[in-house]
Amino acid sequence: MTNVTTNKPTKSRQLYWDITFAGWILFLLFRIPITNIIGNEGNGYYVISFEIYTFISVFFGYCLHQATRDVMKTGLKKYNHRTKGALFTLLVFFSVIVSALGAIILFFVSKYMLNFLHFELSGISLRVFCFLLILVSVSGVLRGYFEGYGTKVPTAFSRIMEAFVAGSGGIFFSSILSKHGAKVGALLYNKQYTPAFSSAGLALGSLCGGFLSLFFLFFQLF
Repeated sequence: MTNVTTNKPTKSRQLYWDITFAGWILFLLFRIPITNIIGNEGNGYYVISFEIYTFISVFFGYCLHQATRDVMKTGLKKYNHRTKGALFTLLVFFSVIVSALGAIILFFVSKYMLNFLHFELSGISLRVFCFLLILVSVSGVLRGYFEGYGTKVPTAFSRIMEAFVAGSGGIFFSSILSKHGAKVGALLYNKQYTPAFSSAGLALGSLCGGFLSLFFLFFQLF
């Protein structure tokens, strides 16, 4: 595991905000054709599943980003390199366990929550978010590690890569799953499967973006 060199605070912060802002703009641009593909109903299914995912993630992994950053920043001068490496490994392991627990809860509890909200078909995309929860949690630890050492550049670049893959993947998978949903809906005499599956395509694109972002952050460690 290589040491991360620190950058000047002002320049690093400016670069971080510029790239992150570009990432948000890029994803919003992708959302225009995606919305046309999934339609208003598909967007409704996606929003419901995303809100439930966000609620669960607050309790299972959301805080690990800031916690890792603070721990690494505090231990920068207090611990040696070997101790910090062991601590970082422990945090990664902890994030996997906690987020996996959250994913299991999300997978089984979501059915009852969606039945209560009368959005049962949102469960298709919500099951994709179960896997995304683990990726985002581990990525948060890695981002906190770099930021604890004083650099936000890997975080910024990982976010713009994630936005690009999530947007382009969302268009690709939404188009494919929309056709699949139409076939399923024709067999089950339920047209709602078309927007439900297309919204799952958007969630699948986010999953691909999260995976690539995690891979990029891991690559920066070596």
